[in-house]
Amino acid sequence: FALRHVADLRSTFGEFLRVLKPGGRLVILEINRPRSPAAYGLMKFYLKRLVPCLTRMTTSNRSAQSLMDYHWDTIDRCVAPEEILSALEAAGFVQVTRQATLTLFNEYRATKPA
Repeated sequence: FALRHVADLRSTFGEFLRVLKPGGRLVILEINRPRSPAAYGLMKFYLKRLVPCLTRMTTSNRSAQSLMDYHWDTIDRCVAPEEILSALEAAGFVQVTRQATLTLFNEYRATKPA
């Protein structure tokens, strides 16, 4: 769950491609922002308000609360699935696929050409 921290996906995927052996497989797990306004609002409330508050109450730790605030902020800026698929293909991967679970959690698979 780190692609939202990567500045240049194509370059990063190019490096992944370089170090994989021919026929090697890349598997990436990533989360994406909900597309539905209702799901987005619910997830934002849960991760931006409820989780940081509960974290602060249960740990009495301001840093832990800040970390949970930051977690939502990064999810809010997630890379769209279409961008990830396009960058994988542009980097030279083949058999690029995405499988979504609950429309939020994504498994991307790609293969380095033999």
